[in-house]
Amino acid sequence: MRKFLLTALAAFSFSAAFAAETTVEPLADTSSFERPDLSQPRRVSVPKGEWNNIGTGIWFDDLFSYYQLVSPGDSWEITFEQSAENPAWYRVLPYGPESPVAKLIGDDDTENYVYINTADPDKVYIPDFLAFDTYRFSQHVDENGWWDETEYGTLKDGVITFPANCFGLQPSKGEPWSRVNASGKMKIALPGTKLDDFTLKLECPFCVDDEGKVRIVITRGADLVNVKYALLEGEYFAEGGNIDAVVAQGYDLVGEALRATPRKRAIFSLLAVGLDRNNSPVAATQCFFFGPDSADEDTWILAGTANFTESIFCSIYGNLTAEALIVPYEESLENPGRIRLIEPYSEHGFAPVLEHAHPHYLYIDAMAPSAVYVEASPIGADFGGGQSAVWSLAGRYVHYGMASEAYNLGLFGTRTGNVITMPDNTLLVGEKNYAGGEFAAVGRDFRISLRPSQSGIENVALDSDSDAEARYFTIDGKALPAAPAAPGLYIRKTPAATTKVLIR
Repeated sequence: MRKFLLTALAAFSFSAAFAAETTVEPLADTSSFERPDLSQPRRVSVPKGEWNNIGTGIWFDDLFSYYQLVSPGDSWEITFEQSAENPAWYRVLPYGPESPVAKLIGDDDTENYVYINTADPDKVYIPDFLAFDTYRFSQHVDENGWWDETEYGTLKDGVITFPANCFGLQPSKGEPWSRVNASGKMKIALPGTKLDDFTLKLECPFCVDDEGKVRIVITRGADLVNVKYALLEGEYFAEGGNIDAVVAQGYDLVGEALRATPRKRAIFSLLAVGLDRNNSPVAATQCFFFGPDSADEDTWILAGTANFTESIFCSIYGNLTAEALIVPYEESLENPGRIRLIEPYSEHGFAPVLEHAHPHYLYIDAMAPSAVYVEASPIGADFGGGQSAVWSLAGRYVHYGMASEAYNLGLFGTRTGNVITMPDNTLLVGEKNYAGGEFAAVGRDFRISLRPSQSGIENVALDSDSDAEARYFTIDGKALPAAPAAPGLYIRKTPAATTKVLIR
């Protein structure tokens, strides 16, 4: 718990127990002394005077990873200045214009210095600091007023490391504090420090290309002796026991890129682990992508239009307001109630749609009216954070076989008639430029109003044209091996359209 201490002056009388003790003088005149500013945390005094440029070092960030602006441990070069008055003090501007955080925020911070005290290598600390004049960070140490904490950094061989969760983040004044540096990857390398380069990054799109493939580009540091990788269906992370599993079962990486050909509509994870010269894991990461929607095994019919209230991205981008988008939707013949909105962002005023040769859908499973969820869906939109995908917490729980837990937690949405709603803050958004596309909970006022066509199928024809690509179904969705001959009403599906066919 954060504590602030106000010491009141009081008169004391002392009786000398030993002759060598000095008698305390009378109280000084308080009028010439400044009282503490109780509206602000008590700040550590940093050296005044001249600061000298001593070169560049490296900042490893695990602070703004809280907002998924960077991945834990992402690093970049920064300029160091050293105090002429007290050489144990340094100062840096870690979020200048060349930092990834500044580029993603669209602004830089060249005014709020981060000061570092290295006087005691075993008790390195950073006084409270602001970033972008908004975000307050505070290391949990005595000097910052956390008197029940002892989470100092350590300086060894030119590298300062910090314990996991040793920083607090206050998004704005008056808001509660959250622990950051969750992964313990916050480090600072002083100028002139020789570091092993264990960089390991994976970059890939969410969507397959026009050939149904996904290209994954790997960036690997010069000191990684080997990289092992494993491709998995589902959402997995390169952490904990998964690291050992990749090392034991994975393949050796050869070259600088991989090409996957997913043959199922699902989310896929590529996990990679970097090994040092001792064959020990020193780096781990993952990336996510999706199989093509064309691999979906259901048969879809055009069912009508949907009035889609797009409020998902409003909670991420302050320049956006909710929009009512009217888009067509399809319904599954095999699983009635499972629907998908066709190119859901094609009518959005911000024009975020990506120019891909394949269509994009937003899938919603509303087969059970009291247990509605959004399926993981690449939506073909980029609002500024890269290719986007949408999911829901309930959908993620279903994905992990935990539907009962999702229901008990109130994560599912509902379908009442033709209106679908989801609870606030239960949708998930992944953007490729933010932590590689990891999903974060967002979303308010999600609503879809369906406007079914009369039959759920656009047209009724008295007969059918000869078409080798046509597929036929009974009116209740059962697939037929060939064009029907018996009188009746059937569904005829071609790449161009889905229609009813009446045979007399």
